[in-house]
Amino acid sequence: FPVTILWVEGCAASACAAEGGLEASIRRFFSESSPQRGLSSLMFFILFAIFYRAFVWTFVTGFLARGGRAMHDRVVENLAQVPVTFYDEQPTGRIVRRFSGDYANLLVEIPNYVNDIFGCIAEILWIFVLVGLQAPLACFSCFPCVLVYIRIQAQFRPASREIQRLSKVLETPFWSVFTECVAGLQTIRCYGRVGEFQTRLRDLQMRYALSFLTQNRMTRWLNVRLKVTSELYIVTGK
Repeated sequence: FPVTILWVEGCAASACAAEGGLEASIRRFFSESSPQRGLSSLMFFILFAIFYRAFVWTFVTGFLARGGRAMHDRVVENLAQVPVTFYDEQPTGRIVRRFSGDYANLLVEIPNYVNDIFGCIAEILWIFVLVGLQAPLACFSCFPCVLVYIRIQAQFRPASREIQRLSKVLETPFWSVFTECVAGLQTIRCYGRVGEFQTRLRDLQMRYALSFLTQNRMTRWLNVRLKVTSELYIVTGK
């Protein structure tokens, strides 16, 4: 059985018996098991992982899809009851944004984020269990690292929230002008204002691009500090 041979390669019975810990126990289990039992064990873990991922993804996607439909129905119902002056006061891009960008984020981006969060939580818990079984005292050294993470998060979250809000505010005028240009293209060409509208669109696009770039740089700022903290923790632990 190739997988069993690969797993217990270089693990003699005496050597495995002398070793301790979870890894040695697993290696002894595969070395003492028959090929059929080892294959059944591996297939069980593989199928469990597949069904777990499918269940989480289906649950998250279905839950958020219902939320998306509820939001869409409420927006349509509210827009049907507003006075006509509401459409004169509100930019067209802001209304379009509610039916396009926000709805797409709720159905596409948020399920991926939620799925990643559940995956990270499960991975962290599994790593914590493994570390606790292999070296219980190492769990106490995780608390300083957690405190550093909390401090970094406290600095990142307010700035990230404000830059995301600014990004949405700057995106709405761009779509408003773009929608107006598409609807009144013949009028714009007739009055010779093509260059003026191109300049407006370019300026609005540049302002939105700068905010989007700032948001990406802030995410990179967070990733660098988290990685540096984890590497320092690993080096200190060694």
